[in-house]
Amino acid sequence: MVEIAQAVQPKMMITTGTGALGDVVIAAQTRFDCTKQFKSEPWAQSSYKTSVLPAGALGAITPDLTRVNASRVPGAHPQPKIWTGDQQATVVTTDLFAFDDSTDFYKIAGSRPSLRHG
Repeated sequence: MVEIAQAVQPKMMITTGTGALGDVVIAAQTRFDCTKQFKSEPWAQSSYKTSVLPAGALGAITPDLTRVNASRVPGAHPQPKIWTGDQQATVVTTDLFAFDDSTDFYKIAGSRPSLRHG
């Protein structure tokens, strides 16, 4: 990603994952919680603050922009929801299929504070 960003120099880069079946999640930070395949990598438990969105970025995420990817995600909403969070909201990347629930089985429960749709 660094190489692509340096070569293309985009104003904004959006990464995608499998969470929320095509919805858009905007968080103040992201962290790796790699406990299997990548557990020995130096970044396996690293955290990073995300960039502040440029003015107008949320308004630019239109149905015409999101519909293209949404149509390729089985079970996704035809028009993805956009979830934003406070300064504690975190996106967690794992190296296994893990999810947050009330039992905190995968120990990632602290990663989902106060996300709101809007």
